[in-house]
Amino acid sequence: MKTSTKWLIFAGVALAHVVLFCLVAGISPLPKVPYIPPDNFSLGWAKFKDPATHENMVYQEFTVTTHLAKPAASPAPR
Repeated sequence: MKTSTKWLIFAGVALAHVVLFCLVAGISPLPKVPYIPPDNFSLGWAKFKDPATHENMVYQEFTVTTHLAKPAASPAPR
């Protein structure tokens, strides 16, 4: 086999490896994480003793907001 043929085969194999490495370098090994918005609700509670009946009481409060997206910019009033 001629020397020039050997060099041509070597160059072809090297070029194929470079192309393969370039294709693999663009692939992310981890999946893309979607944006998870913050919670739109909150919970609060308090324990206390009713002074009149001396009974233990629990007060719970749930708050839900409906602002799921930022409001669109409105034009300034004239």
